[in-house]
Parts: sequence; C-alpha cells; structure tokens
Amino acid sequence: MTKIVGFVTFLMVLGAASHAVPPVLNYSGQVAVNGEAFNGNGLFKFALVNADGTTTYWSNDGTSVDGSEPQASVSVPVIGGLYSILLGNTAQQGMGAIDPAVFAQHTGTKLRVWFSDGVNGFQQLSPDRPFASVPYAFSSESAKSAETAKTAEAANVAMAVQAGAITKQMLGNDVLTDINATIGMNRLSSEVTEKLNQEKTTNNYNAPSVGSLLAVPYGSDAPAGYSLYQRGEPKEFVWEEKAPVSVARYAYDGVEVLDDKIYFVGGYGANNYALNIAERYDPVTNNWETLSPMSVARRTVACSVLNGKLYAIGGHGLSSVEIYNPSTLAWTTGPSLPSEVKAGTAVTVNGKIYLIGGTNSSDQNINQVLCFDPSSNQWTAKASMPTARHGMKLVWFDNRIWAIGGNVGGAIKIVESYDPTTDTWKAEASLATARMWSVTWVTNGKIYVGGGQRIDSSIEVYDPTTKQWSDAGNLPEKKFCADAVVLNDQVYVVAGQTASGVYSNKVYAADLNASMEGVYDLYRKDGDAPVGTPIVQSEYADGSVTTAKLDGTILKYLKPEITSQPQAQKVYAKTNVSYSVTAEGKYLTYQWKKDEVDLAGETNATLNIKDANATQHDGNYSVVVSNDFGSEESGQILVDVNTTWSTDGLVGWWKFDEGSGTVAYDSSGNGNDGNLTNGPTWSIGKIGGALSFDGVDDFVFLGNPPEIGLSGNQSFSMWLKPFSFNARRNPYNKAYGGTGTFTLEPNQVMTYFYGVSGTDSGPYGAYQTTSLLALNEWSNLVLTRNLVTLKVRFFFNGLLDVTLNAEHTTASIDSLSAKIGDGYTSPFHGVIDDFRIYDRALSAEEVQALYNLGQ
Repeated sequence: MTKIVGFVTFLMVLGAASHAVPPVLNYSGQVAVNGEAFNGNGLFKFALVNADGTTTYWSNDGTSVDGSEPQASVSVPVIGGLYSILLGNTAQQGMGAIDPAVFAQHTGTKLRVWFSDGVNGFQQLSPDRPFASVPYAFSSESAKSAETAKTAEAANVAMAVQAGAITKQMLGNDVLTDINATIGMNRLSSEVTEKLNQEKTTNNYNAPSVGSLLAVPYGSDAPAGYSLYQRGEPKEFVWEEKAPVSVARYAYDGVEVLDDKIYFVGGYGANNYALNIAERYDPVTNNWETLSPMSVARRTVACSVLNGKLYAIGGHGLSSVEIYNPSTLAWTTGPSLPSEVKAGTAVTVNGKIYLIGGTNSSDQNINQVLCFDPSSNQWTAKASMPTARHGMKLVWFDNRIWAIGGNVGGAIKIVESYDPTTDTWKAEASLATARMWSVTWVTNGKIYVGGGQRIDSSIEVYDPTTKQWSDAGNLPEKKFCADAVVLNDQVYVVAGQTASGVYSNKVYAADLNASMEGVYDLYRKDGDAPVGTPIVQSEYADGSVTTAKLDGTILKYLKPEITSQPQAQKVYAKTNVSYSVTAEGKYLTYQWKKDEVDLAGETNATLNIKDANATQHDGNYSVVVSNDFGSEESGQILVDVNTTWSTDGLVGWWKFDEGSGTVAYDSSGNGNDGNLTNGPTWSIGKIGGALSFDGVDDFVFLGNPPEIGLSGNQSFSMWLKPFSFNARRNPYNKAYGGTGTFTLEPNQVMTYFYGVSGTDSGPYGAYQTTSLLALNEWSNLVLTRNLVTLKVRFFFNGLLDVTLNAEHTTASIDSLSAKIGDGYTSPFHGVIDDFRIYDRALSAEEVQALYNLGQ
C-alpha cells in the first residue's frame, strides 16, 4: 500500500472582527509519498466536520455528506513536499465559499483532508485536524504511534466582516504579503509556542524528533543518525519456466554458476540410471548445450567452482574428482578424496573448496569436513560438523558456511554454521520444516530454503535480524533433490523430483529484484525512543509516548496476538511430538507451562517432547507470548501419553536384535519365534540390529501359527533396505491367495496380495504402492487392511502413500508356512528390521509413531 505522510505547517483563520468568524482559512502543510517528499500538482479534497467526523459542515465542492469524501478536487502546487492554500477562496477552481455560520454555530470543528498524487488514488489523511493545534504527524492509515496535541479553543478574530466570502481581490497587498510569507515563531501566539515547547525547548523546528521513523527502499544503507527498526517483507517470488534440461533427473549438488552460465552435471534418473551427463545453460539465449561427459557416472555428486573451473566431487561408490575447464571444453582428473563420499555438499570460500557431510561406503552418515587448497593440491580434514548427515545444502552467509537440514534417518530441521577462520561450528536457528535435499539460495541479506523432505513446494526464509525462519511462499512445483543457483539477480531451480517416481526436467527462474519492488525498511532516529510496532512514519517529542499513556485501542495493535493455537494430538509412548504457537507482534518472547508451572528452558515458539512417557509428560500445557506491551496465553492442551499403543493387537514382532544365533525371537509375547534358515546374517539395523538376506536361499521360517493367519483386519510394519531390483522378491510370504504376501517389484514398488482361495492361486487381490523403495536406503513400509471399511492403505516413511478399495471382505485362512525374506517368487535381497504384524488396522497417528521410533 502506498504510504502518504503529511505534516501540518500552519492552519490560520483570517478575518478582521473580534467576534465574527471569517470564511477564509490559510492552510499550509507538507506531504510525502512512500517516504519521499512529493513534487508536482497534488490533488486535495477538504471538508469541515464535527468532532467525531460524522457530520459535514462544509466541503470544497459541497458534495460531502456525513463526513464522506467530496467528489471534486482542488489542484495545489507542491514543491519539496510543501504546499499552501486558502480554504474558502472561490477564486481557486473547485473551491467553494465557507459559510461563517459554520464556526458561529458549531464548536470543535475539525478539518478533514484527502490527498492523491495522481497515480494511487485518494487517501484520507488522519486524524482530522483541530484548529490552532500544534504540528503533528498524520497519514492515510491510523496514526497509532502519534500523540496529537490537545485542541485549542477556536481562534479569536480581530475585526467584524459582512457575512459572505472574502475573496483575494478584497485583500490589500500588505495582507497578501503576510499570507504568503513564511510563518515564523514570532507570528505564533504565546499559547501555541507554549504548547510547542511543553517540556523542552528546541531551536530546530524542522528536525525529526528522537524516535521518529523513516521509510527507505529495502536493503538501502541506513541514513545518518538512524538505526534499523523494522525490515520490510519481500513479496512472494513470481516464477517463469525456462528451457528444460536434456534428461529429467535428481540434481543433488550438481548445479553451479561459471562464467555467467549454469552448469549441471551428473545425477540420477529413471530406471536407476546414474548419469555422467554435463550440460550448460545460457540465460541470454535460454538454451542448454551438451558438453563432454564425465569419465564416470556420478550419482549424489557434489560440485563447486574454483579458479574458473568446475569440480565434480565423489558420488555413489566414488572418491575420485574431475575438473572441467571451459577454455578447453575438457575434463581432467583432480585430487581424489581420502575415501568414498556420496551425498555430500560442497562450497567454495576464500579460494578453497569445502566438502561437508555425506555418507561413506557403508552408507553411514558422516560429519566429515574436507578442505581442498589448490596451493597444496590436497584435501585436509577440518573440525567435524556437530551433526553427521547427508542430503543437506550449504550456503555462504554472514561470513560463515551454513549447513541446512539434511537426512539423519529422515529429514531434519537442524542448521549449523562453520567459521573457516577459527575452524569452529555453532548451532543456528532450526528450520520451521524438516527438509532434506532442498534447494537454497541467499539474496537481499536473507537465506531461502525450499522444497525437499518427501517432495514439498514450500519456501521458508531466515531473517538475521529476528534470527527466525518464516514462510516465504512456494516453488512453482514440488521439488525433491533439485538444486538452485543465483545468476544475474535471478534464482534458478533446476530438475529434481516432483512426485514419487516422477523426475523433472523443468527449470524455473524468479526475478529477485521484483520481490523487493515497493518494499521499504523502517529506520528509527537514534536516541531514547519508545519501542513498538510502527504503523506509519511519525514524529513525536522525546519520551512523549509510553505504554502507560496508550489506551486499549492502541495497545491491542502492539501487544502480542496469538493467531494459531497449539493443537492437541495423540501422543504415543517412546515417540517424539511437537506443539507450536504462532503469534503476531514485535520482539516476542515465549514461556511454556505445564499444569500452570513454567517449564525451564522452554522459551521457543515450539515445544518439543522427546521419548514421551506418561510419568514425565502427562499434564495440561499452555504457552504465554509476551512483549513490552503485554502478553497473551494460549488455551490449554492435554497431553495423555498412550503407553500401550505399540503392543495393542500385536501378534508378531521380530526385532532382529539378537546379533548372533539361529533364532529370531518373537517380542509380542506370543512365542512365534523364527528359525534362521540357510544363513541370513546379523547386521546393523535401523533400530538396533537387523537381518541381512543374500537373495539366494536364506530366510526366517515362522511356521503356521494361528495368530498370524488372519482373516480380518491386519497391519504389517517393516523396515527394508533393498540391495537390488533385478527380480521380483518377497520380504514376507504366506499365501497370496490366502492371508497375505508381499512382493518387491523390479520397478521398486511393493505389491501386497490376499485372497479367498487359501492357496498360492486365485482369486486374490493385488495392491501396490505409489512410492518407490530406494536402493541401499532404509524405508519404513506399513500396510493396513481394514475389511470392515474395505480399505487397504500403504504408508511410506510415516506418511500415507495410497488408499485402495479392498476386493474381498475376508481372507481365507491358509495352511502355508510364513517366511520372512523368502516366498513364491524369489528370496529378498537386502536388510530387514523391526518386522511387526497386528490383528487390527493401525491409525495414521500410530503409523507415524512407528516411523518416529526409527528416528
């Protein structure tokens, strides 16, 4: 919204008799638009109204009713923001005469003014102006931070005149000279000067008061004597689709800017293909060109630019480095890493490349920091990152390397920063949303992070002034494993995945400057000024506004307002849960309470309960949001930890935590222990231990216990880490025409079967996931079968994947033996952990809680 700010210079009643009220008013003032003094012909409308502004006594064209805006306007020259006009002077086009009876019959009359710069339309300047008032600020919006002087009594007049208008032609030259002259202090009455001075005397009547606010374009330097008070809010990005890349694929950290062009190398596409592609985009021609390929395909590659060359670093199964020279259009071999690093991220700072995080050859997250110095042509280790992770993104911001989000058995909110000078790390404000393989960029002094997680489109922004992350709109499409770069004041978002199994070749760009147009920062004149939420630029005497002087109508705009209450939710034992509050206001603080007692250290907008247990966490919770102007407490939410959820209806539970031996014990209490057959090996799991299957002939034999041969409702939960997709393989099998079987397909989806034949034959129903299992990565798969509602639902990593209509109202009890890791197609090749069977359909909240156990 266009901000119009005005200051009254003088409002003078002209006349000659001691008791008659003259009909001509000399009105002078100053006006600014968006913080800049206005120059040109301004359009004004005027009305005289009663004290509460609901009755019109006079308007410049006589059309105002009940304080409404007149139809016609008056054109007034404005130079350097200054203007002057005679109200009631009929010689001025659009100006009607003022009836003297207005002042004779009405007390408390005020002047109401509307202004337009000829572009943005008319805006009412507020508040309405009493006569003989001291100078004060007003604007088109409520001047909530301005304290106006009390209205003086109506001006006395010096001589009587006949009723009717006094025109300019009726005035002598000496009077005209006085009217047009600058109003000095010597021409003000003692009453006015006394009010101007009030508590202190100043010799500069035009200087801004301490605490006054000034609006300047976003990101501009602070004016002398002013400090930043409130940063403007950039607009949401407007995205434009550009020429697509040649192959739709994951980008990882494979996109960089070199010589005003965008390079994109490596990646991972459909059909499990790692790529050695290299291509380059020219923003001038909006075209991609294919470059010489790398010597090897690099999935999960990290890239950075150093000394005019592009470095492609590591990747799946790789420790090698290749360097592309744009001058020779060729790749050469660079200095290898000490060991394999995949899914790491690289950034160049002060002439050195930093490679941070990733996973090693055993698929374990690492916190390694390697620095490549071209002067020694070697990689050296630096201080380790506090949180081992992969799939994060790096940015250079505020003289530090920021490591944002990532994957630690799932997406995380963690942000940490590294100082290359001191070789030290520190924690930063956590993301609002957990993200892995997001896109990041820095512009206008802020960090932007978008997409990631399990395919998301939201953007959040970090403001170093508030040290908080907040919503910043959305990407043009959902993005996972995409990459982003900034070139020529535009951010480009390249490739990635838009849905499960759907790779993107699209490229989008947004103008970073466009998001700043019309955005202003507020600066406050230095000094001991009151603090509050600014509404408009205002001037007030030093110390004149305090909280005690503000009435309730103003305080309600300054004190915190809770806009989103913490929401009650089911809490399951041994899981993590978060409660958040959203509030409006400046300089907010938070204090969470349990049963009306402050919780020590819980002073953020989000309360995190970890490893929930009833003894410690059951109770009523609320949060108090405060600032200097007051506080507001949220409603209470009850936390009642469910301690039996994970075992209710549990008929089989194989943790695979034994680590040795030939028996996989059933932890459900039903005694359905499994026998290891043909040598599956004990391994490190997602939760403790696990079993690794070679895909040839090994499995866990469960027999045919009645507890797991279920004809009605049923749920399965399992953690899977596949090693291959070269054949149809069974992680669990009983009878696909009976009580149920799972088959992992070569296209990476999971199929579940159950039927009414009671054998491995039809009739049966087949149900498939839409999400894909990833090679060599852990995935949590949950299936719920509700034969009351006839719904089969798949959950993938805690989230609902698909809901399908069940074909049969029952599953025939079969006599086949159950096996984990083998079945009617071929044995499973990979690792299985925490395999559970329930005799009921789990809820979505319970599924999420099961997934959280693995985090």
